[in-house]
Amino acid sequence: MRKRLKVDLKRSTMANWVIQTAETYLKPFSEAYRQELLRQPVIHADETVLQVNKEPGRDATAESRIWAYASSKRAERDRSDISGMRKAAKGPAPGENA
Repeated sequence: MRKRLKVDLKRSTMANWVIQTAETYLKPFSEAYRQELLRQPVIHADETVLQVNKEPGRDATAESRIWAYASSKRAERDRSDISGMRKAAKGPAPGENA
């Protein structure tokens, strides 16, 4: 669409718009979900190792980790799901990054 309209926008500029919009408008919702998840009696977590190509300052073989969290199915009515990612295995505990 941008080519058809003859608008010269870099891909990185558009990506930054998406990131800034998410941080501004979606972060409050993410934090509310996180707080609700932490109130649940049981939290399930899944860790997946992945490789992010073309990440500035990192080797192509460097590992990143992503976590998915969900409350217990017993609390299906109030179930919460959330995910988090960090670039390396070192650092804060997964619950601190959620």
